[in-house]
Amino acid sequence: MSEQESRPALQGSALRLLGVGLAAGAGVALVAARRTAGRMPHLAAWTPLLAERHGQAAADDLTARIQARYTALYPQRPALVDRHPALRDYHFAQAILPGVALYQVLSEDNRDRDAVLEEVAALFEAEYLGLRRVLHAFAQLPPSFNRFRWITRQVMRVAFPAAGWETEWIEDSPRRIAFNMRRCFYLDVLTHYGVPELTALYCRLDDLIYQALPPYVRFERGGTLGRGDAACDFAYVQTNGEIPIPMD
Repeated sequence: MSEQESRPALQGSALRLLGVGLAAGAGVALVAARRTAGRMPHLAAWTPLLAERHGQAAADDLTARIQARYTALYPQRPALVDRHPALRDYHFAQAILPGVALYQVLSEDNRDRDAVLEEVAALFEAEYLGLRRVLHAFAQLPPSFNRFRWITRQVMRVAFPAAGWETEWIEDSPRRIAFNMRRCFYLDVLTHYGVPELTALYCRLDDLIYQALPPYVRFERGGTLGRGDAACDFAYVQTNGEIPIPMD
């Protein structure tokens, strides 16, 4: 299959993964079907991991409670969630709310907040690192920062609307893509639910997932809102000396 023939499938996969990473590692398909409070995403993958830590009987009880919490919290979502379909159907339903339900239920059985955060981080990592396979597949194509740049621009346009993020573009050149997010939908929603401390776990997924970027792209970051910094900064730098092609 030629590069031109494979591009639509590649771009679809890359859009999904880059959407996850830029959103602090949240999820699965970038544009999800409209979701109601049905089966909670990720719960099936988390159940065996919970069983390893707590035993099967306790895991069965936890998963039932987590699902019930997810179902109960969904209609209580803040108004800002419904400002854009991508906010509600992808970021909230598939990434944020599962984490809130998991964290709240585990916290009921363990008052050691650091221990609960450690367990949630481990469950997040086990689930989301599987998405790194998409970036590994992307890396098998001929190196092209121009392609990566195009995909990133589409992701930002479709998946990170102004209704949820305040994005300040720093650079969009054939050598570097850089922007700051000065307001974050994840931090806003998690603060609404009284669990802003979860935000840093989603930030951490960026760091983990972007370790699998193609070797011709280097991800650079100085800080995130979820870690107490003034902004979430994202920078993707070309490292292979590719001849730049203007995209304006």
